[in-house]
Amino acid sequence: MSAYKHLGPDDQVVLKKSTGRYVKNGPWSGQLHPFHERTWRKATTITPQQYCIIQDVLTAELRVVEGPGLVFPGAYEDVISVKSKIFLEVDQYIRITNNRTGDERIVQGPTVVTPEATEVWGDIQEVVYLTAGQAVLYRNRWTGDQTLETVCSTSSQIWVPSALQEVVDVRELIYVLPHEAMVIRDVNGIMTVYNGAVAGTMEGQCQASTGNGRAFFLPAYSKILRMTWSSYRNPNEEATDDTSTTDNSTRRLSDVQPKKSLPPLAWHEDENADYLDRDIVSKRPIKDMVYEFNRHTLARRLESIYVDQVSNIVSSAPKTTVTNIDLRTQKAFFSFQVQTSDNVRLLLNGTIFWQIMDVSKMIQKTADPVNDVWFKCRSVLNAAVSTATLSVFISSFNDIVEYAFHSTQTAAFWSERGLELQSIEVTGYSPIDEETAATLQSMIRQNVQRINDLQIQETDNDVAAAALKADISLEASMYELYTQQAANNLIVSETEGAVKGGREAQVVVAYFDGLNATFDSLEDRYDLFVQHKKLEAAETDMQQLTSGNATLFFAPKDMNLYLQMPKYGVDL
Repeated sequence: MSAYKHLGPDDQVVLKKSTGRYVKNGPWSGQLHPFHERTWRKATTITPQQYCIIQDVLTAELRVVEGPGLVFPGAYEDVISVKSKIFLEVDQYIRITNNRTGDERIVQGPTVVTPEATEVWGDIQEVVYLTAGQAVLYRNRWTGDQTLETVCSTSSQIWVPSALQEVVDVRELIYVLPHEAMVIRDVNGIMTVYNGAVAGTMEGQCQASTGNGRAFFLPAYSKILRMTWSSYRNPNEEATDDTSTTDNSTRRLSDVQPKKSLPPLAWHEDENADYLDRDIVSKRPIKDMVYEFNRHTLARRLESIYVDQVSNIVSSAPKTTVTNIDLRTQKAFFSFQVQTSDNVRLLLNGTIFWQIMDVSKMIQKTADPVNDVWFKCRSVLNAAVSTATLSVFISSFNDIVEYAFHSTQTAAFWSERGLELQSIEVTGYSPIDEETAATLQSMIRQNVQRINDLQIQETDNDVAAAALKADISLEASMYELYTQQAANNLIVSETEGAVKGGREAQVVVAYFDGLNATFDSLEDRYDLFVQHKKLEAAETDMQQLTSGNATLFFAPKDMNLYLQMPKYGVDL
């Protein structure tokens, strides 16, 4: 009875005899052959979320058993491993490869996937949503061709790759403002300028732009031209990082830089080399691993969409990275040394205002337009100042700068590079030598004193002119007053004369009418009237003489005098 055994529900015994092996699975009770070799083992319990892989030791064939349940392998089988099933959500998919045949298949969620025993898979990926602001660039691994898929080129807004397709990049919409331009280089090296102020159809867009800005997806095999320009900032402004850029994508990269140092990520060195070694990095916080993984991914993505313009320009000025070219008026500050014709060294400070007019010409002729503008203006100002003495420069430096500006504004240098020089403004100058500084201070004081004297004289002249103007105004007013008074007196005299004349005329008429019966002749009446007036006048004279209020003057003709002058013997 020693060979009588009881097997539990999860017990299994493998019996070996001369003709081969056989198994007994529990639950079971009975007597085993006493001369058969026995091997005891437990069944493998798998949950509904698991499956196990069993291998036949004779043929090396593999088979999969899905849970839930107890797995009893056969007499010549071993349980290789127990794995979790793959759970896919509605926005996920996974790529599964058969190691035996090399076939691939894509499984899209929502579903639960139980891979075959010879299948391997990578990480679970998220589907790509094709929207107005997002597209996908994928590669066909059979032909190597790259294709940009947008919402305008497909009827579905959810994109999942096929077995032979792999995602190269998920591309966001690139915006070019109305005052900006961007240069794109294709696989053949041809440069295309995307101007935000020019209407047209862009890559991956359903509608053409109207000229109030442009938006496009970066085409396949194309890259954005990234330029490195000099930056001549105002020295009075706070200095910033020399590696600062004007590209929004690069700024987003800097935003995700980790705030603490993390050890490098570990990678598999086998066929699954694109996936993280979870055993090596398992001791690191998950948030840190995802954070750094996203940072590295973003860095590789940004580097893949940019191509740097080759430049052999050597300049000590700080550099800035430019992808979106500003077509508005730009300014560059300068502070450099010039020398007058009398060998006086001065430090000029000012601002250069310039503008990009033709991006294509600029790209062909120069890799650093800011540097070209700065050095060209420096050369022109040096030439202009070198022809004037210090005193001439101080008294008319604005005219000298204006002459330098007009002498170079129409030069072929600017049109060849698609640039326009708008103005050169000198905001200040200072001597470099101490003796020159003392001389300059003396000249400045003299000029200031002269200006003050001129202002005082101008003030006195203004006061005198105002007084003279007031006198002239007063005389003009008095002239108008006297003229008006004379006119009024004339009117009064004329009125009084007319009244008095009317009365006299009435008297004369009445007098003549009264003599009509006595004298028939008008002349007789007139003579009588004249005699009457003479008598009235004589009577008036006598009254005035007798009253003592008058003085009597006699003329020779009235007295009828005769004078005899004996001395001369002449009678007068």
